Amino acid sequence: MTIDPSDPRLQSSNLTWADVDPDRHPFDPATALDTVRALAPAGGVPIPIGTTPRAATVRPRRTRAGTGSGS
Repeated sequence: MTIDPSDPRLQSSNLTWADVDPDRHPFDPATALDTVRALAPAGGVPIPIGTTPRAATVRPRRTRAGTGSGS
């Protein structure tokens, strides 16, 4: 299966029930993993409101003593 990102059916504002009806488009577990792996990684995922990012992903900004500039 080839995924074309410019396919208008992938635009959420263009989806209809006919596009996503499970009776018309049955789930195929044999190809699901390959399909997911073919997708590009997320360019950015917003942090849900009210949550705090994991400490490992937050780096404190280091400054040089006496200069106030970042390194």
